[in-house]
Amino acid sequence: MKRPKTHPREMLYEEVIKANNLSVKEFADKMLVSEEELQEFLEGQQDLSIDWMIRISIITGVSLEFWSNLQIRHLLQKNADLYGKLENLLEKNIPPTEE
Repeated sequence: MKRPKTHPREMLYEEVIKANNLSVKEFADKMLVSEEELQEFLEGQQDLSIDWMIRISIITGVSLEFWSNLQIRHLLQKNADLYGKLENLLEKNIPPTEE
């Protein structure tokens, strides 16, 4: 059985904010963003932007690639149905190649 992908917000909250006994406001202050913006992200209303990936990477010392990979994996999983539908649609419209 495949393990579900970890969402970046879960990783940020559990492994950074909670693990360091920080409040959402304290971490928002470190990021130089509003508490409301961070709360929206933690509630799943926003995806992780490159700007935030950079900020989080600098604050945590965890690589930018780590955070970007988490976000990309989340987006791929979230859009798996779309991928399958587009793949079927596009394959029907691709002419066979001549050998």
